Amino acid sequence: MTLPAVLVVDDGKVISDPAELGRYQVTAEIMRAIAGPKINMIHYRNKTGYRRRLGHRQRYTQVKITGISTGKSGVGQGELGEGQPREGQHGEDGQRRRARRRARPHRRPGPRPGRRADDGTQEGRVVQPQRARLRSAQRLGVKRFGGQRVNAGEILVRQRGTHFHPGHGVGRGGMTPCSRWSAGW
Repeated sequence: MTLPAVLVVDDGKVISDPAELGRYQVTAEIMRAIAGPKINMIHYRNKTGYRRRLGHRQRYTQVKITGISTGKSGVGQGELGEGQPREGQHGEDGQRRRARRRARPHRRPGPRPGRRADDGTQEGRVVQPQRARLRSAQRLGVKRFGGQRVNAGEILVRQRGTHFHPGHGVGRGGMTPCSRWSAGW
């Protein structure tokens, strides 16, 4: 296969003139078709539940340059590294990367609870609305007011912290609810 020369660098002299480049001819052979590194893309919109994950691998063709020739004299394989593929994006580094990637186990999780399975059936629990709470309300606040009769052990206030401090005949329990120790007003 022959390729047209795009740019020639010869001992520090750079040739980019199309008329002069027409004299040069590059011969190459196709080694293989390969895929580049995977690029992961995530589309996400806040507070809407919209999430999309997709990936892309660019396809490349790896070629081995076998010779560069001009109208005057030809440059053989010796000056191109004995016919070896050129180091670049998919040289030895690319092969090492691919070997490392193959060594890692690929984790593809199964269908998550509440999501549709591959066969279209519903699996697991029903999907909750996004803003649904997963636990009950704490029901904090004053339970008995002034002038009400209370029994011993009855909770007067459920609170977090000590907004209301216990008075005479009243104790404070765990998570700071105030409760009456003896019956009274």
